[in-house]
Amino acid sequence: MNTIYENTFKRGEKKFVLNASQFTRLSEAIKDKVVPDEYGRHTVLNIYCDNEYNESILNSISHPVYKEKLRLRCYGVPDDETTAFLEIKKKFKGIVYKRRIELPYADAWDYLCSKKSLDMSLQQAREIDYLKNRMDLKPYVFVGYDRIAMLGADDPELRITFDTNIRYRFDDLDLRLGNSGKLLIDEKNGDYVMEIKRADSFPLWLTDILTGEKIYSSSFSKVGNVYKHNYRRNGDRCLQI
Repeated sequence: MNTIYENTFKRGEKKFVLNASQFTRLSEAIKDKVVPDEYGRHTVLNIYCDNEYNESILNSISHPVYKEKLRLRCYGVPDDETTAFLEIKKKFKGIVYKRRIELPYADAWDYLCSKKSLDMSLQQAREIDYLKNRMDLKPYVFVGYDRIAMLGADDPELRITFDTNIRYRFDDLDLRLGNSGKLLIDEKNGDYVMEIKRADSFPLWLTDILTGEKIYSSSFSKVGNVYKHNYRRNGDRCLQI
């Protein structure tokens, strides 16, 4: 299996759950400070992996100092040759680290569903392979959403994204089968999940806007909320796929 190239990321990340009114007001307030990134408006599709004991998700929602997830990501519904990102997302004391490789979707899906190994010449591939085998991870749940992505107009290190129409499914996980699923967020939880990402502190203008709009950060894991929503609905039985 041949990977194309590798990537490593490290940055701070804060999440905010917004209703439609907050989203509209905030979008207006920041419009002169941000520009669309290279993707702009797009659809993000993920397959999160876990084992039969749900160890990865249960650890994530327990708010530990350190947590990690294995996922497969595509932008839009892929075909066999579409570029896919196979990555570990780690979080330690509020700092997010991503260790990922890029490869054709068909190869990535085949890897997740089999005992095959990746190209071990890449350090990121060795880390992914070790985590997958150590925890016996397999495709567990599809989570997709529509994203608006922006960068600071004068600060490209600042990244702001708004995710909406968060949807999920536990069956037919292959992303080539489409991006439909059951909606996660409702009126009670909010309409948009905003993520602000930057290597260091937020710019003062952004902090002032958030404070003025009374928008405060909150802990929100998309896959964690999918699990908790279905766990509550199914009593004390963990979901099995």
